[in-house]
Formats: sequence, structure tokens, C-alpha cells
Amino acid sequence: MRDLEQPTTPAAVPEQWPMISTLRRTLLGLFGGLLLAVALPGPRPILLWGLASLPTALLPTVLIGALYTLPGIALLRLLSPLPTWPVGPRLALASTISVALPPLLLLLTAPLGGLWQPLTLWLYLLLSAVVGFAPTRNPSPPRPVWQRMRLTTSDTVLLIVVAAALLVRLYVVRELPTGLFGDSYHHTMIAQLLVDHGGLYQSWLPYAPLTTMTYHFGLHANVAFVHWLTGMPVTTGLLITGQVLNALVVFGLAALVAALAQFAPRWPAAVWVGVGAVLLAGFVTTIPMHFVVWGRYTQLAGQIVLLATVCVWLVLAHHTQQQVQQASAEQTIGRDWLRLVLAGWRIMLLAAILSAAMVLTHYRVTVFTAALIVSSLVAVVLVARSVQLGLVLAAQAMLVGGGALLLVAAWLYNILQKGYLLRNTQAFVVGQFDTARLEQTASIPPIDPLYLPRLLLALAVLGLLLALWQRVWQGVLLAVWAVLIVLSMVPRAVGLPGTGAIDALTAFGTLFIALVPLAAYALVQTYLGIAQAAARRWPTAPVQHISTGIAAAALGVVLLGGLPHQAQIIPRGIATYGNAQLVTPADMQAMAWIAANTAPESRFLVNSFPAYGGTMLAGSDAGWWLPLLAHRASTLPPITYGSEAATPPDFLQQVNAFAVALRGKPLTDTTPTIIDATTPEALATLRAAGVSHVYIGAASVPVATAIDQLDISRLQASPAYEIVYDQEGVLIFRLNSEP
Repeated sequence: MRDLEQPTTPAAVPEQWPMISTLRRTLLGLFGGLLLAVALPGPRPILLWGLASLPTALLPTVLIGALYTLPGIALLRLLSPLPTWPVGPRLALASTISVALPPLLLLLTAPLGGLWQPLTLWLYLLLSAVVGFAPTRNPSPPRPVWQRMRLTTSDTVLLIVVAAALLVRLYVVRELPTGLFGDSYHHTMIAQLLVDHGGLYQSWLPYAPLTTMTYHFGLHANVAFVHWLTGMPVTTGLLITGQVLNALVVFGLAALVAALAQFAPRWPAAVWVGVGAVLLAGFVTTIPMHFVVWGRYTQLAGQIVLLATVCVWLVLAHHTQQQVQQASAEQTIGRDWLRLVLAGWRIMLLAAILSAAMVLTHYRVTVFTAALIVSSLVAVVLVARSVQLGLVLAAQAMLVGGGALLLVAAWLYNILQKGYLLRNTQAFVVGQFDTARLEQTASIPPIDPLYLPRLLLALAVLGLLLALWQRVWQGVLLAVWAVLIVLSMVPRAVGLPGTGAIDALTAFGTLFIALVPLAAYALVQTYLGIAQAAARRWPTAPVQHISTGIAAAALGVVLLGGLPHQAQIIPRGIATYGNAQLVTPADMQAMAWIAANTAPESRFLVNSFPAYGGTMLAGSDAGWWLPLLAHRASTLPPITYGSEAATPPDFLQQVNAFAVALRGKPLTDTTPTIIDATTPEALATLRAAGVSHVYIGAASVPVATAIDQLDISRLQASPAYEIVYDQEGVLIFRLNSEP
């Protein structure tokens, strides 16, 4: 185990072998691991499913793997080569950068209109491969890339852990027809609209009468790219892309640790801290895996771009620190100040690109990113005790920020001029929302067990104490990040406005990025301390081999034990939150029937309930998905109707008023209501709204007793309705003509 800053040569580092030798040993290790995993009852079904799926999944796997490696590798080669980074963390950073690029590419090419299609994606990957792997200009014949690559033991272990994390994440969604919970609906719709328009759009037709698009679209751009590249339906693409992102956010922790370790030449076993962080986040913690239950893939995309952006800013800070130290030693810092500012222009350009992509990918996570970057730069300056470094970094930050703003200027103008997103955000800042809504949004939930298990939280505290004792300031910085993330949810604690703008799930769901590396640091340092003490106590015994074997066994236990634990994430989530699956296979059959047996102008009444403090409505079964899956209108638009403009301008008020008329009380009264759609008043309201059918889905989210529900028994008994479909829990009623 060695430090990231030390030179990497086979002679200096005995554990490092050429790639071919490492692959041979890796294949042997994988074969033994597979035999063990198949022999155990927990991991067995996951491994067997993966092997059985390999023939059909091989090509999509290769294509998606190329999509999430080649563009990042190309940009790193052009703008930040990272010569001292091992292969594993370098590949992790390339993957996170690759996730950041699609939304920025869609924005920059928007004036061309409808540019993106399968051919465009193939050209994009081909160009990335050429830039990333073409021979460099060198007097001597350049060696092929595969000969220049050298994998260490830690690289090999890291890639195996990430592959296992991806496998179990794909396994849990293998039978789902669509994403879970309510968020998946509008995420799928936005991605489908990107595909329909070949890029960015304003009109949401034919799915909803919305006329602006101001929602962040990083996830959706990635889903569209996967669709154009593989041809898979967008409904499937959302699930697959979301779970790939779920694995990549775990992988990105290795890049984060490597970026922090640049500043610590004596940080022992930094690469193994990265491996430990990936292992803990991938197989021990509930978050980020639990995002599949909520369908909050946008937050995962935001966290990945956060990791990429923070890492590149740290690379910039490290490069600038080296330049300033050299100029100070040569006493040329005064006259070379401008040169020092621009010396890292390539890394600055990459930082501007990623900062711009961060804004497009997730607005709330952008707040976390800014806080983490500022605190990191301040920490670097304080540790270096250099005013000159602070001035140079401040100038670079202004240039990078200006470049990022320039890249997203068109999108920021779009947000300022269209839709209601800015208005809704301002309401939190000036305190226009009622106390109940604020308390619901900003209440601090328990951190254990959902967000971080108690044991890992204790390990994170131990990691902080060890960092303080060993004077490893990066550990303190991680703790500061955790505090800043929590404070962003309740800024009133430090006298700032905006409480409620960032909800508890977004904030606490991001804490693992700061705390899991601290926990991994504690584990690695504890292991090293015990191994060193044992070596001193028994100098003639093969302590190193024994301790390495124990560490390898512990890693295997966590990985193999974590596979079945993570595979049960959806059943555990359902036990906590109720059935998270709005769309079931029975609903998919019903959607096909509707498309074939109802008129295109049909409009369906669907179940809904008050959400967001009674300001909007959300769907509770598959009826919400009718516009996407059956191409039929419903009484409930996507949840974005609260932030986008529409035709007519009072569309939001009309949708809410329709629900109020049926339930007989305001939306702010969230008491569950059984809605009678057979009264003369209800029938008049439905006919005036053009409703022709009623859809009752096979599943209710949340459980039916906790939200509004249409009274099925009255619908069945009323002569105003006729049952036209009744299969596997799905009911479809036709509203008869007025007598």
C-alpha cells in the first residue's frame, strides 16, 4: 500500500505488475470468487441472473460502458492528464465527467434544432475514442494504450467492487416495467420529450399542455443518450440509466479520495481508503441504493456531477499550489502573477465545463457543490498559509465562474424569463410558505438507519478523530462538508434565508459523500495500526501476509454479504413507505388495451391526492402514466405543472379547482377522502371537463388508506358508468352519455 504522490514504477512498487500479469491474477481471483459466490445462498441468484443475462446484455453493456468512459477520458487527456493518479481513480473521474457532458451538449447544440439521433451518438463516441486513445506526438514510437496501462492491486479490487455494485443494482430492477414512485413519471416524460425533439424543447405536447421547460435535465439528457445509443425504450432506459448512475456515484468516491490525497504526500494507503469508501457506499449503506425506491435519479446525477466538479477544482487548487510554491522559491511571484493565474488554464476550462454542467443537472445539489468548492479552496489556502495562493485561486475562481455562467447563460435566461421556477424559489427565500409547509420540508430526520447506519456514523466520527490526531486536514474538511450540507437545509440556524428550499431528503441523501470516506479512513487506519503493531511484536512471523489475507477476507465478507442486502432494497423500501410501484405488469396490459380500444380523444379521470402542502396534486396509481403509456389524456398532469407555464395561463388553478370540486374541500386539507364520482354535481364536473373514462390502477402509492381514493363501489353501482375492463386489479369505467 502506497501513497498517491509517490512515483509508480514496477521496481519501486513490488505489488504493481504489468497489465497482462495483473489480468491473469485477476481472472484467477474472479474465478475463485464466482465459485464462492455461487456456493452461497444469498449471492447465488444475483450471480446466476447476471450470467444468464450476459448474452443479451453484452452489447448494451459495452455501449453504455463506452458512453460513460470515453468522453471523460478524452476531456482528461485534453485538459487534465492526472499523471500521478492510479488507473482506478482516474477511470472513476472519467466516468463522472462523462455523466456531466450530455446536458451541456444538448444546451450548446440547441440552436441547431433536432441534432441528436443515433448517428450523432456514434460520432460522439468515435471522436471521444480518437481524442482519448490516439498516439501522442513523440519522437519515439508510441506504445499502444493497453501496454502503457498498469493496474495495481487496489485498482483491480476497486473495479471488481464497482462491477459487483452495478450487477446488484441492475438485478433489483430486472422485472420493473417503469421507474418507481411518482418522480419516475415526469423524469420519463422529460426524457421522452428530449428524444421526440432530438434535443431541448419548450412544448410538452402531446403529453401535457405545458409551454416552458425550466426543469434541470442532466438525468434526462443521459437517458436520451442511452436511448439513442442502444435503442431501448425510454421507460426501460430510465431504469437502466438510473441504476448505472447509482453505481457510478459509488465509483466516484474513489476519485474524490484521490483528489483529496493529492495534498497529503504522507497520507498512508490513500488508494485503499478510496476502495473502502466504494465498498461501504456500494454494499453497506442504504443510500444511495435506496434512490431506486423513490425514483430520485436526478439527485444521483447531481451527486455524480458534484463529485466530478469538486475533484477537478481540487486538481486545479493542487496544480496552482505547486506553481505558487515554485514561484515563491524563485522569488518571481510578483511579476509572474498573471502567468500563475493562467498557468492552469486547461484545468480551469474543465472546471468551468463541469460547473456549468452542474447547474444544468440539479439546482439544489449545485448549492452543495458551491459550498464544498469554497470550503475546499479556503482549506487549501489556510493549510498552505499563503496569501499569494489565496489571491491566485480567487482570480482563477472568478474566471472559472465567469466561464461557467457564459456557458449556461442561455439556460439561465430561459429560467428567468419563462415558467415559475424562480417564483417558487423566491417564496422560500422571503418566507411566503406557511409554517406547516416549511416544517414538512426542512424537518431534520433521524440519520440512522436510512441515511447512514449507526455503525458507519460511529466510524466516521472515529475517522475524524484519527484525522485530527494525525493532522490530516482532509478528514476535517470532509466533516465540514457534512455540516455545510445540513446547514443548507436549515440556513435559518445561521441567520440566513431560504429554509425549506432544500428538503431533508436531498440534504441527508447527500451526506454519504462526506461521511463514508471518513468511515473508510477509520477502517484503513485501524487496519494499518494493528498490522504495524503485530509486525513489531512478531518481527519474524509472516505478519504482512496474514494481515493481507485477513483484509481480503473481510472485503469479501462485506461484498458477498452486501449483495443480498442490497438486492432486498425495494422490498424493504415498500415495507417502510408502502407500495412504491405505480405501474404493474397488469397496468401495462391495460395500457395496451386502452390504446387499441378507446378513441384518441378520450380523457380519463385518475386517482390523485394533495401534495407539497396542498399546493399541487400527485398521482397514486398507473392512471398518472396514461399520456405516456397509452397516449390518452388524463385529469392529472405531471408534477411540473407547478413550475412551468401552460396554455391556458391558469392551468394550475384549473387542475387544482377540478380536484377541489370532486373532493369537496380544499387541497390544504390533506385528510384522506373517499371521492364519490357518481353524485349529480360530480358528474356535471366530469362532463364539463370532457372526461370519458375512469381508470383504477392495480396498485396504490402510498397505500390507499393514507390518501384520497375514488369510491369504486359507487362507480360499480351507478348507472352513469359501465365497466369496460376488469383484469388483475385494473378497472376501467366508461362514463355514459348524459340521459
